[in-house]
Amino acid sequence: MSSWESSQPLESYWLQIAKAVEHTSDGVVITNQTRQLVYINPALVNLLGYSLMALKAAGAATAVYEDAHQLQEIRATVSERGSWSGEALMKSRAGDRLIVFVRVDTIRDEAGHRVGHVAVHTDVTSKRQAQQERDRLLQRLSAHNQNLESLVQERTLRLQQQAQTLRRNQAVLEALVEETASTLGEAFFPSLVKHLAQALGVRYVTITEQVEVGVLATVAAYDAKTVDHAVPWFRGAIAGSPCKLALEQGHYSCSAGVQQQFPNCLALLQLEVESYFAVALLDSTGLSIGLLSVMDDRPFPCSKAVEKILRIFAMRASAELERQRITQALQTSEENFRAIFEQAAVGICRTNLAGEFVQVNQRLCDMLGYTEAELLQMNFQQITYLEDAHLGLDLRQQLQQGLVSAFSLEKRYLRKNGEILWTNLSISAIYSTADDSFWSLTVAEDITARKQAEAQLGRSEERFRRIAANVPGAIYQFILHADGQRQIPYISDRIQEILELDPEMIQQSAAVLFDRVHPEDQILLQESIAVSARRLICWSWEGRFISASGCVVWVKGIAEPGRQPDGSILWDGLLIDISRRRRAEAEIQKAIAKERELNELKSRFVATTSHEFRTPLAVIASSAGILKDFGHKLDEANKQKHFDAIQTYVRQTTKLLDDLLFINQPGTNQLSFQPVSLNLLVWFHQMGEKMRLEAPRHQLRWVTTEAATAGLTDSVCLDQHLLSRVLSNLVSNSIQYSPEKTQVEVTLDLETDWIYFSIKDIGIGILARDRPYLFEPFYRGRNVEHIPGTGLGLSIARQCVDLHRGRISFDTQVGEGTTFYCWLPLVFCTTAGLCH
Repeated sequence: MSSWESSQPLESYWLQIAKAVEHTSDGVVITNQTRQLVYINPALVNLLGYSLMALKAAGAATAVYEDAHQLQEIRATVSERGSWSGEALMKSRAGDRLIVFVRVDTIRDEAGHRVGHVAVHTDVTSKRQAQQERDRLLQRLSAHNQNLESLVQERTLRLQQQAQTLRRNQAVLEALVEETASTLGEAFFPSLVKHLAQALGVRYVTITEQVEVGVLATVAAYDAKTVDHAVPWFRGAIAGSPCKLALEQGHYSCSAGVQQQFPNCLALLQLEVESYFAVALLDSTGLSIGLLSVMDDRPFPCSKAVEKILRIFAMRASAELERQRITQALQTSEENFRAIFEQAAVGICRTNLAGEFVQVNQRLCDMLGYTEAELLQMNFQQITYLEDAHLGLDLRQQLQQGLVSAFSLEKRYLRKNGEILWTNLSISAIYSTADDSFWSLTVAEDITARKQAEAQLGRSEERFRRIAANVPGAIYQFILHADGQRQIPYISDRIQEILELDPEMIQQSAAVLFDRVHPEDQILLQESIAVSARRLICWSWEGRFISASGCVVWVKGIAEPGRQPDGSILWDGLLIDISRRRRAEAEIQKAIAKERELNELKSRFVATTSHEFRTPLAVIASSAGILKDFGHKLDEANKQKHFDAIQTYVRQTTKLLDDLLFINQPGTNQLSFQPVSLNLLVWFHQMGEKMRLEAPRHQLRWVTTEAATAGLTDSVCLDQHLLSRVLSNLVSNSIQYSPEKTQVEVTLDLETDWIYFSIKDIGIGILARDRPYLFEPFYRGRNVEHIPGTGLGLSIARQCVDLHRGRISFDTQVGEGTTFYCWLPLVFCTTAGLCH
């Protein structure tokens, strides 16, 4: 099996070489530019017995070349000239000595850089052994001739007849050699079989060619016993015949009874063949290409001398058959080239080193408007468009120097009538080994129409780009293939302004755009596309995208669908950024909601104030009426009772008016925030005493922690008026929503950089559904309907805390009580008593 170097990737042309030589009978090895083994084909593995890894481990070429000096000469020659060919002595892994014909060539890439070497190995051991055997035979014949006279004298009586026969056969062989040596072409093989049959005294001599694997065809044949010496022409398979063994083994002989050995071979029966001897014809690579066969209708002794003679003439026949094959191939190639040259649909010409036209075809004449005679008097520079005269000159110089074998370019020429001819040129080098001359072969394709179309297309694209650049949105094409695949073959640059996406990336993958659709809008988008595709109706959709920077962008898409021949649906459409419109709509909706909220607030305000003012005013009016009408009848205690009631409800009404005036301010940022220097510990206790007097039915516990006592020895900056509202409202709420006699605990604490208040009661608690809205003006929980109140206390407390840049929160359990927490920034006053 063949092997590749697994750690090194293959170039495409190396892979093509490997495929071409995978099944050749020659051993092929490929090395990279550092002479490291990359590939060996199966034939080389069989020849040398090494796999790729085994050969590398054994030392590569040094393991198989017997002559290290010759290996160095080969490498030096390849480095200098690029190639080497010749015979070399090698040894296989099993220790067999081999004579191998080696051809080494340099592999270059398209830029002319050397990327490796390829070496082809042909085993010529058998061929060289046959030549050596022939030489030894000739030497023995010469020695035998030298000693013949002495042998004749010694054995005159016994060997006289044999000597005469030998001299006669030698004369015939010399005549045969002389006759065939001067004969070439079609007359060679008939002459060879005729003289060989006469020299050997046999009936049949044939030369057959292997036209395909296992099939032979007659090249020449001779029958000594027929009038015209003709033998029936033969072409057929050789299975079941002695020819098969001769081809496989290199030779085969049967002195008698050959028909009995091969009973299924009809040719032997028809020709009445009794004895058979054949030698394989080998080409220069050692492959069997035919047979030289000797047959007789009587037993024929196949002696060693006859075998050697046949091998000699088989070599001569092999060379002639291979020469004729090569000649035929060259003739066929030349005919094919001439046919292509004359009938090609492109212009073809051959120019010399000076750029002069040596050969042109009719198509090139038609393209340029010149006759063949006119072009043959010109060079290519004379018809080159002036602005393109410099194009390709450096590449042509590299072509002449052998740095590149071919190149291509687009170039303009001038027709005879002055019109411009656009051409696509493919130029390759032709070197003549006969006279060491250089030619260039040029193939010119007329691309004038294509260039004009490209120019027109460019103008159309430029117009389209200008239109697309001024359209208030991104123009696009979207294709939904029959298999569900999505493709956006075009989208204008405006998509960068809308979604900050690269249009080229979208054109490479539609997912780049679709992945940016807002997750909540994905399903609606897919459904709208499906409906448009199914019914082929205009697609219209509004939805959100997430831009590359993470912004939400509202987009309106409209497109017109059309079914394509392959079953896909193509939409031509437009994407428009409607974020500004959507924001305006959202602002309008927000303003409407605000207006609705204000109307609801106004309704709650009217209802709340009407109810809250009515009760105290009614009590005040009632007490005042009693004092007016029945004051003279009342004792001092009853009078004082009515006066206290009037004062209490006047204070409640005044507080209600203060709360309404406070909550009616345009905004907390416009409320008065005036921090002053405040001894918080003293103020906190004074506030506690005041609240205790106002809540005689509850237990108010006013607590100062150790941290607060130790940390608040200096004055702090707070707005005393706003802080009073915070505590009074939070404590009043705890008292109002707690049963009588229960405790309300107010704690002052100190945390890092914060003043901390907590107000804890054991009241009714706050329902879960009311908690999100608890700090809204006029909002009251659903479990406090029987308890009077305005719903302003917590809203005012929060605004006061916000003005201090503090925060407020609460914990609550329904039926168990509520704790409010308030944090205010800890800011100490300066030494001068000023607040900042």
